[in-house]
Amino acid sequence: MLELLNLSLSPMALLGAAAATLLAGFIRAYAGFGFALAGVPLLANLMPPAQAVPLVLILEMFSGAQLVPTIWHEVDWSALKLLLIAALVTTPMGVWLLAVVPEDTMRLIMSVIVLVAAAILGSGWRAPGSGGSKMALSMGAIAGILNGSSAMCGPPVLFYFLARGIPAVNTRASMLMFFLMVGFLALMSSVVGGLVGSETLVITAVCLPALIASTIVGRRMFRRSRDGTYRTVAIGLLGVIGVATLIRTLLGG
Repeated sequence: MLELLNLSLSPMALLGAAAATLLAGFIRAYAGFGFALAGVPLLANLMPPAQAVPLVLILEMFSGAQLVPTIWHEVDWSALKLLLIAALVTTPMGVWLLAVVPEDTMRLIMSVIVLVAAAILGSGWRAPGSGGSKMALSMGAIAGILNGSSAMCGPPVLFYFLARGIPAVNTRASMLMFFLMVGFLALMSSVVGGLVGSETLVITAVCLPALIASTIVGRRMFRRSRDGTYRTVAIGLLGVIGVATLIRTLLGG
């Protein structure tokens, strides 16, 4: 069957991709961030990073579409403008890096990004300042590069919204909307760059049921969570994923 579909992945690898999507989708719906931070390193162990990143971007489009009706009126739209402008400029630069950087090097970079993000988020560090225009432009530019190269634009965006000091519900909704918008931009850049093929679309179809299920469960658990428990769980999972991916990359597995 895989031969007829012209897929290079084995049945076990496809099952692993669905499992990775299940975990990453749950983290995103539960904590408001972390889909790419969890999904990209896991999927990059099953396929080339240049294929894993576009796959994550496509799945993020579906995930974001499921959540839009519930977060639309909670988004801090004024905060998104400068972030999006800066990300618009730098995302194509990130896509170019994804296309030219060797696979093992990109896997190493991805695992390090996850570990650094988990460590900083877990420490409770907040960016200085009040989330003004200069910070928005700089964080947006960094997020754009990370978005195009690894789909991991969450950390700088989270730092920005934490600095603004807005309620958690608005922070979560604004980040989800940002990820949806810049993810679409990065996906279009990947398509133009020839990084999205028929195999990526087939794998997406395999992973969609897991994504839908995890989004529903994660969203319900978020509504029941108290005292930031959801955030602690998500950061802990990201740390485990980052360590496991880094060890496997260094061992050449």
